[in-house]
Amino acid sequence: MKTEIESATAVGQIAARIIIDGSDILTKVYFVRHAQPLHSFADDRTRPLTDEGFSDAEVVFDFFKNKNIDVFYSSPYKRSVDTITSTVEYFGENIIIDERLRERESGHGGNNFAALQMRWSDHAYHEDGGESIAMVQKRNIEALHSILQENKNRNVVVGTSWDGT
Repeated sequence: MKTEIESATAVGQIAARIIIDGSDILTKVYFVRHAQPLHSFADDRTRPLTDEGFSDAEVVFDFFKNKNIDVFYSSPYKRSVDTITSTVEYFGENIIIDERLRERESGHGGNNFAALQMRWSDHAYHEDGGESIAMVQKRNIEALHSILQENKNRNVVVGTSWDGT
């Protein structure tokens, strides 16, 4: 299998052309980072969107409503699901939740500037009980490969959370 990836970051899309045994397969994957969450909400996984976030989710809907979308995946985080929900409902589809698309697990003392600097200077670094950037990249790439294998010649939307911190 050979994979060529073209990135169009302005719209958050990646078109992946997969060539298997001489057959040319084009799968388009659109990555949607979650809209504005309510930061004061204590539980990270169930943190809802703000009013601004819901308005931004409608911008996402407007972007996709005239496209042919076949399948939707998302991080298990509520803000990621909520960002693509109106689009999913419009297409009459369901969201496939993939745990591998979740945010980086932060360990003890992992949400401070010093830890952030360490993670970016050493992608293998992680605090006790947390994940390194390299660990997150590995599981995200595994998820993407699965999505590509399961959705040949389809258009896919992936709602995500992770920003690399």
